[in-house]
Amino acid sequence: MNPGSVVNVLHEFCCMSRLWRWMKKLKWAGYGHNNKDPTLATNRELANFCPACPQDGKNIPCDWRNHAHKFLYRIQLAADGNFKADHVKAARPGQDIWLVDGGGMAPKRKDYTVF
Repeated sequence: MNPGSVVNVLHEFCCMSRLWRWMKKLKWAGYGHNNKDPTLATNRELANFCPACPQDGKNIPCDWRNHAHKFLYRIQLAADGNFKADHVKAARPGQDIWLVDGGGMAPKRKDYTVF
């Protein structure tokens, strides 16, 4: 009856959902059963295995470079309207919270700010 009295908890929900995704990533990387500190993860340690990406010895032959039709083993990337970031607001310096530095698919913070 009175929509103005409803408390807006969107910010808290967004923080909670981001932490939930980070905890799932830690679980997938095996951090639930070791004594490692997830904030000290090395480069690509938290990245998920991609079975679709060509990888020597896993899903393509090791000698694919010598194959007569080696063009078949290339990565094909495509982007459409869903891959844009127009809706993301640029955060002011100091507001962005990095959960892990370079552990997933993103580079280390200092390497990112060089460009």
